[in-house]
Amino acid sequence: MLIESPGLFVGHIVKQSGGNPQAIADMLDDSAKERLVDKQHIREMCHAAGVRYFDFTPVMIVALASSPSAPATRNCTSSPGCWRR
Repeated sequence: MLIESPGLFVGHIVKQSGGNPQAIADMLDDSAKERLVDKQHIREMCHAAGVRYFDFTPVMIVALASSPSAPATRNCTSSPGCWRR
């Protein structure tokens, strides 16, 4: 296997793999099948491990904590229809 731009190749694999060793091995195995790995082929390489997702955990915590059914935000002692007595 001949790599046209080794620096670009290594950097792209590390970025696309997200640091996942299995993803790195998968990408190296795929590129080893090629005789010549040119810049176009390097740029087209991708792996699902490199995909970034938005973490909704803080949004869900705030939404649940501020919901009207949260026990800490409700004063049931003075409400006539309170289920907790």
